[in-house]
Amino acid sequence: TGFVLNIVNLGITLYYTGFTGEGTIPGWALVLSGILYYSYHILDLLDGKHARSTGNSTPLGLLIDHGVDSTTSYILSAILGTALRLSNII
Repeated sequence: TGFVLNIVNLGITLYYTGFTGEGTIPGWALVLSGILYYSYHILDLLDGKHARSTGNSTPLGLLIDHGVDSTTSYILSAILGTALRLSNII
């Protein structure tokens, strides 16, 4: 669910800026972007804690969690770079 929030976040950014990064993102979309990222972060922290407390953690789950986290770091850097007009990195 958290990863889907990041994909939605990227979709909103691309909708307003396009792949060229030349559009402008409205203020409400930036606030929504922050809320979506915060929600992802909370969900990411809670799923690991829940899996460990119920004894359902596995090495495969750990691998998938780290894989999603590393993919998310690219997505968020692309969103931030586009929102701040640093470069065309998407």
